[in-house]
This record gives sequence, structure tokens and C-alpha cells, in this order.
Amino acid sequence: MLFLAGKKHLFIGFGGLASQSAATLLARGDQVVGVSRSAAKVVPGITHWLGDARSAAMLERIAAEHFDTVVITLSPDGRGPEAYRASYYDTSAALLGAWHNAARPPARIIFISSTSVYGQVDGEVVDEFSPTTPSADTAKILCETEALFFESPLPTTVLRFSGIYGPGRDYLLRQVRAGKGGSDDYTNRIHVYDCCGVICYLLQARGPLEPVYLASDKRPVKSRDIRRWLALQLGMNPNVLIESPSAGRGGNKRCCGKLLDAAGYTFIYPDYEVGYRETLDRFLR
Repeated sequence: MLFLAGKKHLFIGFGGLASQSAATLLARGDQVVGVSRSAAKVVPGITHWLGDARSAAMLERIAAEHFDTVVITLSPDGRGPEAYRASYYDTSAALLGAWHNAARPPARIIFISSTSVYGQVDGEVVDEFSPTTPSADTAKILCETEALFFESPLPTTVLRFSGIYGPGRDYLLRQVRAGKGGSDDYTNRIHVYDCCGVICYLLQARGPLEPVYLASDKRPVKSRDIRRWLALQLGMNPNVLIESPSAGRGGNKRCCGKLLDAAGYTFIYPDYEVGYRETLDRFLR
């Protein structure tokens, strides 16, 4: 894959993924603008626009300026369907409407989604071509939002991340510490540094991207097995863990990002054993 430098990027939503990706892009000589509803994490060199991306004023400001690429990294205010619809669907619909009438719409859009859109529950292998038929209402809203971009004439790529872990994302470690042993369901994950790596890799690509990329590490693992491994790393007896049912959000599937492999991305942390070493060191301090 060939790359170009000196681009101008816009991040809609400026949380951890966006700020870490922005730092990498700035170091490459690119320009970055970040939009967020609250004071963003300070990244020297970034231009920050404070406001709601759905507001008329912000939509006008976004549409008036040309960006080589836009990355949409939204996060809901809650876990329910209403919060998901307001954050993902309503914001995306407003942005696409503004760009539809813009003199110079973005040359490329990347919408950050989730592998929760896959509804498979029997341990199937899923890739970018697998059907998306989730049962959870929140995942259905993500599917509806993805459809907005697929139906848009603008050049858009949907990037589906599996469960993100790494610095500041220690949910699974806390679960193990609490004695919750998981189940026989498969789980999938990606280190936060690889999330940023994939975003930056795709942003710097020359030529068209695929409509969908699935980003997950190379080692799907049963929930029970990774928790027992983590317990050992934490100095716990894994036999004290008590089986706990799946939360239902991740389903039971094995993620395989065939198109991301074909694009040439090399994972920094190809599996959980490599990725959790660093996270464990921080967690145990």
C-alpha cells in the first residue's frame, strides 16, 4: 500500500483513540482538527473545535472547510438504545446531510464501528463479508448507522473494532480480580495502540479503500481461557474463578480481518498474551 503525507484530517469526537491517532499524524507532518463536546485532551499542534457536531453552527463550520479525511469516533452518553441513536445515527445523518451540500466534501470518511454488529452466536468465523444480523438493540442502531454511509455517494469506509483493551481499559482485569471466570463463548480483542495504528495506516493510504475493514487481533479465545491465563499473571489461583455468563454484547464468534491483512497492516500486538504484558505491568503498580 502506498502512502501520502501532508494531509488535513478532521476527527469528529476527540477521545482517547482520536487523540493518540492525532499525535501520530502530526508527527508525520499532517494537520489535524478535532471536534468534541467537552474540553479535549491536549495534543500540541492540534486545532480544537469545541461544540456538538449536530449543531447548526458546527455543521456549517465543518462543511465550509475541506478535509482530505474525516474520522468519526463517536461515543454514546449511555448504554441504552436512545443514547446510541442520538450519538451514532443522528450525528452521522446530520454530518452526511451537511456534506451533501458542501462545495468540497471530504475526500475520504472513516466511520468507527464495532464487531457487535455481527450477531453470530455459535463460534462462527466472521470477516468483512459476513452478514450483520445482531439481536441487541444498540448493535442494530450501529448497523443502521453503517447503512447511512454505505448508501452515501461519499467515499466512506466502515472500520469495525473488536473489544479494545490496553492502558486505561482494564475491564477484563477487574473482572478477573473480582473472581468472574467467564464462559465457553469466544471473545475477540484489539489493543488500543493497534486501533490507532490501523486508523493511521488507512488514513495514509493512496487510492480507494474497501467499504469495510474488520480490525481484531490474530487470536480469538474463549472467555474462560483468557481469564484463567490472566488470573495466573495476576498471581491468582485460576480455580477460584466462578463461571460467569457472557454480557451478550460480544456474541460468540471468531473475528478474522481478511481485508486488513490484504491491505498489509502488521499488528503491534498480534495476540492477547503479547498485548496484556504491558497492561498487566501498569495494572499491578
